[in-house]
Amino acid sequence: MQRGIAVIEVVVKQIPIRILSEQDRKRRAGHEANHGREQNADPHQLGSRSIVLRYNRNTLGSTALQTPLATPAPDLHIAKNRRQPLNAPSNFWLSGEPYSPIATEQDIYYCFRLLLGRNPSSEEWAGHSGLAGNELRGVLRSYLDSREFANRGLIEREPSQDISLTRTPEFSIYTSRDDLAVGKHVAAGAYEPQLADLLRRKLSSGMSVVDLGANIGFFTMLAASLVGPSGTVLAVEPNLANVRMIEASRRVNNFDQVTIAACALGNRPGILALNTAFSNGMTGPVGSALEEVMAAPIVPCLPLAALLPPDRRVEFIKIDVEGAEHAALAGSRALLTRWHPLIASEFSPELLRSNSGVSGVEYLEFFAGLGYSTRLIGAGDDAPAMTPAEVMQAYERNGEDHIDIWFELCWKLGDAVIRRRSVLAC
Repeated sequence: MQRGIAVIEVVVKQIPIRILSEQDRKRRAGHEANHGREQNADPHQLGSRSIVLRYNRNTLGSTALQTPLATPAPDLHIAKNRRQPLNAPSNFWLSGEPYSPIATEQDIYYCFRLLLGRNPSSEEWAGHSGLAGNELRGVLRSYLDSREFANRGLIEREPSQDISLTRTPEFSIYTSRDDLAVGKHVAAGAYEPQLADLLRRKLSSGMSVVDLGANIGFFTMLAASLVGPSGTVLAVEPNLANVRMIEASRRVNNFDQVTIAACALGNRPGILALNTAFSNGMTGPVGSALEEVMAAPIVPCLPLAALLPPDRRVEFIKIDVEGAEHAALAGSRALLTRWHPLIASEFSPELLRSNSGVSGVEYLEFFAGLGYSTRLIGAGDDAPAMTPAEVMQAYERNGEDHIDIWFELCWKLGDAVIRRRSVLAC
């Protein structure tokens, strides 16, 4: 059977839809002509004052109601060969009428038609038509930002030209040549080689890893390649630009063992302000003034325990959060004492004081109180453990803004010291 064009009459505010066949439409048109009305008269001039929309019968469901129209419909008309809005003069584009920045029901209808690619249903129209009278720019933005518009794929978003895929022997990772803090060095194959070597020595298949301050995901991807599909890696990163890079790299490597948490870390749930420089970022309290609050790049903040299943074993933590290390881990004491993970940490006494409110010595003593010994990354697994004073001396001799250290659980039994994987003198 040949499919024809039907005319839908839509009445808003909980008035049902009436569907007229092409034959019914012609019959109505002839009836109107016999009563002295022009066959092409606008529907709003007729007794029904209906909306007339051109629609393909094949797109309609079989449950459309056949109830007669009861009340006048909105002042909206879209019909074959019509080229101007309802009630507009034939030369409306030359009429000199001022442009109005206020949304009308017609504007909202066309948002559905042009942006969402469909007509509004009677159920949703009551709510959407209520947007009429608001600023058109904001109304339009709400449709442009909708998932339904995004899913139509009308706007092709090409990857940034500065993004490239860097391949290493163990994994691939997306980098940006404009990222002078991390991406540039990763692409050059010269990003924190001593810390990377530590991960290669300590991680093995099936282990559970947490990357706190994952940045663009270099150590997340390295850890995922080392623990394999039977392991797990949680990447925690508040900078959404970095989160996108991590997710892109996760997908290109098929690393289903990687989970990403887009948030900052703290000892309790809350919010923080994130300030960035290239891919690096620093979190801090949100200002108290209204202008500061409204302008702040706010990110959520959660304790580490809230991001992990209760019984998820944690065997290795890498943390580099620009001085917020103590603030991030102080609320995870129970997790640390239960699982005793090996911890690789950036150590910057100045940033610790400004972002965690503790001195470098206090940070080191926090781990000592949990039974951990401290060593410099790059000094070798068999290097003697260092006291907080010795770590501070190493930092001062280094002459840079930070050094990298790692903590390993160490119990004293008499004169011997038992470490996780060997028995050595401390």
